[in-house]
Amino acid sequence: MRRIIFSLMMGLLSLTVLGQTYNLSLSGTITDDSTSNPLPGQIVQISIPGDSLSNDFIYFNVVFTNESGFYQDIIDVPIGTEGMVYKETFDCNGNLITAGNQFTENNSVFVNDFEICGNPGGGGEEC
Repeated sequence: MRRIIFSLMMGLLSLTVLGQTYNLSLSGTITDDSTSNPLPGQIVQISIPGDSLSNDFIYFNVVFTNESGFYQDIIDVPIGTEGMVYKETFDCNGNLITAGNQFTENNSVFVNDFEICGNPGGGGEEC
């Protein structure tokens, strides 16, 4: 009887451990590099690439900046997972602008600001 109770308790404990996560917090602002004005509605692609064959944690999301040019994403990452997270946006010329950070359980809050040409019709004088 003790073995059965012990086995049940260990099973429940292992389920609890398997479900644990930590928050990976990503945020920043996107502004026009010539005017410093915020760029609302700017697309930010957020990704954690992984190897699907080895069951790595893989994540992809698209968020948009608010009226202040602010974006944010909070990701539930399984305990023990670490790797690279990338934030990407396009400038007025269609160039992909990327910021990457190495994340761990103890290093999981990142603020990445972007200054890009923001005029969708060409981006001002230099575009």
